[in-house]
Amino acid sequence: MDLRSGYWQIEIDEADREKTAFIPPEGLYEFKVMPFGLCNSPATFERMMDNLLRHFKWTMCLCYLDDIIVFSETFEDHLIRLRLVLKCLQEVGLKLNSKKCLFAAQEVQILGHLVSSNGVRPDPDKIKASLLKSGVEFHWGPEEVEAFNSLKKALTSDPVLGIGRGNGNTRQIFSSHDEYEPCDGTEKDQDLAKLKLLSNSSKNEEFRFIDGILCRKNFDPDGKLFLPVIPKHLRADILRHFHDAPTAGHLGFAKTYDRIRKRFYWPGMYRNVVRYVMHCRECQRRKSVPQPPPGRLVPIPPAIAPFHRIGIDLLGRFPKSAHGNKWIIVCTDYSTRYAITKALPTAEVDEIAKFLLEEIVLRHGAPRVIITDHGAVFRSRLVSSLVDLCNIDHRFTTAYHPQTNGLTERFNKTLADMLSMYVDVEQKNWDEILPFVTFAYNTAKQETTGFTPFYLLHGREAETTLDTMLPFCPNDFDDNNITKIAARAEESRQLARVHTLRAQDKDCRRYDSKHQMVSYTPGDLVWIYTPVRKVGLSEKLLRRYFGPYQMLRRLSAVTYAVQDFDPASRKRKLREVVHVLRMKPYHDPAEQIETEDIPPKESYKGPITRSRIKTLEQNDSGCCLLFQGSNAARIICYKSR
Repeated sequence: MDLRSGYWQIEIDEADREKTAFIPPEGLYEFKVMPFGLCNSPATFERMMDNLLRHFKWTMCLCYLDDIIVFSETFEDHLIRLRLVLKCLQEVGLKLNSKKCLFAAQEVQILGHLVSSNGVRPDPDKIKASLLKSGVEFHWGPEEVEAFNSLKKALTSDPVLGIGRGNGNTRQIFSSHDEYEPCDGTEKDQDLAKLKLLSNSSKNEEFRFIDGILCRKNFDPDGKLFLPVIPKHLRADILRHFHDAPTAGHLGFAKTYDRIRKRFYWPGMYRNVVRYVMHCRECQRRKSVPQPPPGRLVPIPPAIAPFHRIGIDLLGRFPKSAHGNKWIIVCTDYSTRYAITKALPTAEVDEIAKFLLEEIVLRHGAPRVIITDHGAVFRSRLVSSLVDLCNIDHRFTTAYHPQTNGLTERFNKTLADMLSMYVDVEQKNWDEILPFVTFAYNTAKQETTGFTPFYLLHGREAETTLDTMLPFCPNDFDDNNITKIAARAEESRQLARVHTLRAQDKDCRRYDSKHQMVSYTPGDLVWIYTPVRKVGLSEKLLRRYFGPYQMLRRLSAVTYAVQDFDPASRKRKLREVVHVLRMKPYHDPAEQIETEDIPPKESYKGPITRSRIKTLEQNDSGCCLLFQGSNAARIICYKSR
């Protein structure tokens, strides 16, 4: 849609009209409306349009100066959105140019682009250009090819020079390949024989034999001057001592690596420490991964009609009231956010089925979808029979993930906050206050929808005791007015749906910025976070992750079907659906240390005497592993022959 001379539809304040004065031959004139050419005219007009359509931008329409584009997926939604936008324009008196307006189009041309359901592409008329000047012959030869390749290399490479650490750890590189050319196998040995061995290279300056022990120079000014070099078959003992021992504390790889590097050296130490700590079984069962939580937000879209989709949950147990109630059953409508609550004496199956039948089905009709947790009462035979009889799709949340029924869980918190304001000291009257606070919630404007749940459900606002004292106007309820009220109520539901989608999109962007997308394939092994409570044990000292579990299949972007993994067990494997937020990759402890083809070395246990040390020094194995007392203390060093 295009506004007719948009600038001229904005009136200039009378005190500022003199700033637009101009003098033609006929005399002095001043603009009464905003003219073209003023430096602030575009900004003023765009600000006016943004304020006018601020509730609809990015959800149903966009505007650039006097051009407005309204978009939708279906023709019915398109009519509703057009009516809302046109109503805003009509209220402020803006006029459209009918010759430049286009409605219900599959593709539109706007701002030099063609916009359709397939995407945005440039206007073909804008990109038509001659590749050659007239009268100039095009030539493509070796020089042009070389220049083109050089340009591609320059555009795709980003050379960065590293900054020296200044710790004296320098390395010399000797190159002697310029004199030699590619050769086959028969000529290779002759050319290699001409290379001189650099026996006096700088490598020998880093390593020394001190008392028969191979040591490496330490470039840390605050540490030892030389560090023992640890052979491959002893590195696992070093890692176990500095990570698994009680004096090590199963700390992270940074602290473990810092302890080891101050005492020993071997090539690839950092990689080995990271791999060892990552595969530690006890650390995996207790600690969380230090990275953004997995999984993106997948919101439940608003329902298309009131009580089309509802969520049900049990809240309690509360102190026994004067009427014998201990529980609250809660129902929330995903379309209007209307809440229904009822105090229950018990959380038995018959109470749940009675509430579902009398308070939901017989008052508001049978819903299409019901969302509950995995409670035993919701999975009972009686509730299942009632759901099947009403042809209701009963969906369960994933275990230990109440966010699936987020609307109901959020209402539970609000309900508890409101009840806490009015209960007595003994908390015996909470069931008497429950209907009043539920009414207060249903008649309060929701920030997400912009309307009260009562209005979206009944098409009118609820009257309180104070409203009944005000004068009553019967003309407000004539036939013509009632028709308008009904139409306005339906438009309000559609607008509430749009507002909800916009709020969900905003929540997704904020949530996804702090989470990462992960994906698993069938057969992968994972740990599952399972909060457990045991009588007599502290919850803070229990393991948090259990497993491993094996992936069976992917159900959605954030849910997977898994089963416990135990190849040796013949029992029936437990299967469940788990949200990706409770998962983390399983690292097999058997793969902690990279296997090397090294023969096992002989080790000695017990007290260390001078004669035994002398025997170890003369041993052909070249290594000695010294133990003092128990496994809590070990001294490991490398002896050269």
